[in-house]
Amino acid sequence: MQFESLQLGHLEFDPEKIITFPQGLPAFEECTRYKLFHQAEQNEPNIYWLQSLDRAELTFNLADPAKLGVRYELALTEDEASQLAADADTRLAALVMVYRDEAADTQAGSLRANLQAPLLINLERKLGLQKCGLACDLVFRG
Repeated sequence: MQFESLQLGHLEFDPEKIITFPQGLPAFEECTRYKLFHQAEQNEPNIYWLQSLDRAELTFNLADPAKLGVRYELALTEDEASQLAADADTRLAALVMVYRDEAADTQAGSLRANLQAPLLINLERKLGLQKCGLACDLVFRG
């Protein structure tokens, strides 16, 4: 499959790798199809890009929370488990959105990771959701 991203340019990928977020993401409920990318030469990437296949201009920067020193132990509601087609044995990937805080008091700004709403992805079934409302946030300078 081919796709033109405004952020990432021309992309080619296997349509079997499309991740569906059945409820979309908050504020982007109409966007349900995404593809996860990272730099091909990195075996353990620091940054991922989640490209919406419904809106070419919508790309999210993501990071593995473990690389930020954060480990999640989350309980899924019945509805969340259903959306992810997950049971007690399903392994889920957790990723967090990373963004530049231009209002920070440093010249270059700061990077922030939204730890309150990680993305959970069932990589086997290619299903995802954003789990909102966790009580933590992390700021790191770079």
